[in-house]
Amino acid sequence: MKKKQPKKRKPKKIQKPKPLRTVYNGIDVDGFTLADYQMEKALYDQLKAESNDENFSLLSLPQDNRLREIIENKRTMYLEFWNSKRIPTGGGRKSDKKILEDFKNLRSKKWKDILIKDANNNKIILWDFSSLDSGVNQYFPEMLDVPTTKGSVLDCLRDKDRFLNGYEKKILKPGFYKVEKTDSSFYSVFSQMIRMGSESHPVVNFPSLVAQYIVMESYYNTIKLNNGIENDNFVVLDECSGWAGRLAGILCSFHKLRNDYQSRYGRKLHITYLTTDPNKDVHERFAAIVNDWFSLVEPKHSLDYFHFHKQTLGCETPEFLSYCKGVLSDLNVSGANVALTSPPYFDQEQYSKDPSQSCVKYRNDYPSWVQNFLSGMIKNVYELLQPKGRFYLNIANTKKGSKLFPSETESVRLLKEHGMKEVVTYKMLLSGVPNKNCVNVTSVPNIKTKEIKLKKFEPVFVYEK
Repeated sequence: MKKKQPKKRKPKKIQKPKPLRTVYNGIDVDGFTLADYQMEKALYDQLKAESNDENFSLLSLPQDNRLREIIENKRTMYLEFWNSKRIPTGGGRKSDKKILEDFKNLRSKKWKDILIKDANNNKIILWDFSSLDSGVNQYFPEMLDVPTTKGSVLDCLRDKDRFLNGYEKKILKPGFYKVEKTDSSFYSVFSQMIRMGSESHPVVNFPSLVAQYIVMESYYNTIKLNNGIENDNFVVLDECSGWAGRLAGILCSFHKLRNDYQSRYGRKLHITYLTTDPNKDVHERFAAIVNDWFSLVEPKHSLDYFHFHKQTLGCETPEFLSYCKGVLSDLNVSGANVALTSPPYFDQEQYSKDPSQSCVKYRNDYPSWVQNFLSGMIKNVYELLQPKGRFYLNIANTKKGSKLFPSETESVRLLKEHGMKEVVTYKMLLSGVPNKNCVNVTSVPNIKTKEIKLKKFEPVFVYEK
């Protein structure tokens, strides 16, 4: 008898991963290659030599000059990328694969690694320059259009003369950047020029690993005090959602919290993120990040243990207080375990034009902003925290011309006036040139150095109810 031949198994179809719900859906980089750059640079050098003019500039060229037309067409093309919500922030668009890879690496980071000592041997410095969370920015192209001290970064694209000046200064003149021998590198240089040539600084996100540290520290402080979590639901209150940096930090601490709680008490822990922000334009993006995280980073079924509540309310308002109390009541808990946020620094960063934004409500009136917004927010947080719950507040002084707005001292005064007790002040390191608020750092994780380095920081005030 002939033996039956085994049936050939059909090869399994490799399913493509689901695309992330970022706002960027690809970008065409024609016109931003190394060859284009080399052609432009050669033409620029030739025109400059022929002019024999010390004051030669792109703006001095006639409107129909070939080089000027090429560069102005780039401005138009890049502005169209912005208008179609596909412009990359920072140095370029990250692929979904890279963002996902970074998210997974972010999730695996040890939460204590970012706490380091200052030159006086005090463990009060929070350090996170990993950039693993930069993919979160891809959900918020609006970050480039937030006006700061000199307008928004995108103003460089809207202003033809400003763009030409920036392009000439940052791209065509020698000595600015060493271009690598790959086409993709010049696109990053060009994108960086938009930021630097604009003479403005884009808003930055709250470091996710700092948020993770705060959440984890608060969790261990809570179980130490109470030998468990009320109703097995750890509640994190964030009064100003911002650009989801703190949400990402909470998400990457999610499995750490649940694994530890299961090990200690043999029960499943729920984590609740309770937040608000008046910016209606980006409201739905937070749910998109949560859905992406529990589709591609965490097992989908574990979403049952993460509870996300967000409204578009001013955090200083009675409506915000009432909303949060309603959520807490539904969760059957007496209050939030921890509050952490980084509110607007008066009017330095105008996140949106919503009437309930504090920069709109209290425009050019710093005393009113302090009395109504800052004080109202702190008062609401105090009422919403559980006893011994902690409030982590990141805020910094700002200046307009020679006028100083002392938000740090005002915050400390109000925290004490509303009945909160000081615990510690962390120093959260920032990139940039050290000027005000500097600290000596003797060692940084994963960086070998014996030198004491001066670093810029912003305070994170920690107060307890």
